[in-house]
Amino acid sequence: IWQVRLDPRPTPAMRSPNKPMSTPNLAERPTLRSLDEGEQFDRPPLSRLALVAFAAGLLSLLAAFSTILLPAAMLALAVGAAVVWKLSRDRQMGGLWLAQIGLALAATACAWSITARTGVDNYLYGEAAQYAKIFLETLSAGKKYEALELRQVESGRQLTGTDLAQYYANMDEEQREGIQSFLNDPLTKEVMAAGSGAQWEFVRGVSVSSQAKQSVVTVEMANRASGGQPLVVHVSMRRQTGMLTDPEKRDSTALWNFEQLARP
Repeated sequence: IWQVRLDPRPTPAMRSPNKPMSTPNLAERPTLRSLDEGEQFDRPPLSRLALVAFAAGLLSLLAAFSTILLPAAMLALAVGAAVVWKLSRDRQMGGLWLAQIGLALAATACAWSITARTGVDNYLYGEAAQYAKIFLETLSAGKKYEALELRQVESGRQLTGTDLAQYYANMDEEQREGIQSFLNDPLTKEVMAAGSGAQWEFVRGVSVSSQAKQSVVTVEMANRASGGQPLVVHVSMRRQTGMLTDPEKRDSTALWNFEQLARP
């Protein structure tokens, strides 16, 4: 007689579905992967133009320390703007944010340099206007020889009490021709004709040109005391530094002299 022994333990099929299965019986299932892996394949390559724009913007910051580099900063600004425009239209290349940083740096450098340049120019205009007024008042008062002395730097002028008429009369022929050419100029005669009652006032700054330790500053001056239309002239003054032998004043003292008189 066959005896059937029933195993009281449930078979795997009879186990409760809520009871977890043992680890060896779990089949390999696909796991969820990070989305960053897909983004790495979808990210566009970095544009070399973006690197160029960023480097140009970074180097343009040197313009903040020297106004001579302002054209370079403006060039970097133009390059940055062009690269940003190109990358914003071409989504297949990356680095737009890098180009935008370079553009912002170049714009900051330009604004900084222009502000510094404007401040320096305004200072020079104010100083030149004071010396131009002295020259015009001297010439208008009929003191032509004293006005001629103002054409020389301070170290090259004659000592107080010198007979200037005799001094200029004894100059060589070439020097006398240059002096007479200035005194006989129609504009010089107009300034002299204004008389001692002339009221010369600063109108505006015209230009500043600098080279090494010398600067030529041109200002517009007007005689407000003349009847009708005021006489307006452009006076160019030369500013020189580093000419004094005193080491304590060599770097801080500037010498001014008259350079040119012209019509607007």
